Amino acid sequence: MAAKKKLSAIEQIEEHESRSATAEPEQKAKRTFRSPEVRLAEIDKKIAFHQKSIEQLEAKKTRVGTAHRTRKPSFAKVFAELKASGRTPEEILELLK
Repeated sequence: MAAKKKLSAIEQIEEHESRSATAEPEQKAKRTFRSPEVRLAEIDKKIAFHQKSIEQLEAKKTRVGTAHRTRKPSFAKVFAELKASGRTPEEILELLK
């Protein structure tokens, strides 16, 4: 077996760069640096989104417990109440006309 030659730091860097140059450019991930203005704009956008969400939740909170749901009357219930009123079917028919 051949012993590996110990490389200096500069030689290691050069070897790494030569391997990187031959590799496909898609494999190497590049980091993009954003300016402070861009980063601040993104943060402002997130703050606006969350403030809108908070306003929606506060509006929902105020609606809770204020109005009770009312059921729509069914035909059976209306008919039962008409029968209980003591009116004759003819009188009920006249009311409907």
